[in-house]
Amino acid sequence: MLDFSSTTIVIMVALAATGLAVLLLDGRKPKRAEKWEKAAIMKQLLAASEREESMQRMKQSMRAQATRPQPALRHGTAASSKSTKTPALPPTKPKVNVAAAGKAR
Repeated sequence: MLDFSSTTIVIMVALAATGLAVLLLDGRKPKRAEKWEKAAIMKQLLAASEREESMQRMKQSMRAQATRPQPALRHGTAASSKSTKTPALPPTKPKVNVAAAGKAR
């Protein structure tokens, strides 16, 4: 029989692994995208870009609305007091403090 030392076996395994890696990786070329794949990618990118632009426009309009000052209410003018009147509430019974009423007798 053949007598192999441990270093010889390690060297043979390393050479075999290197040869296998060269064979597997050498024949591979990078795959190029087909025309229909490129078109699908471009559609997705365009849709994402449009969504991003609309989101930016929405944020800008929200900022503009938030920074717009609210008109101050002015009291004392006849035109504004008529339009801002609140409806009258029904009369309520006055609250009587029972403890104070009992002491007053």
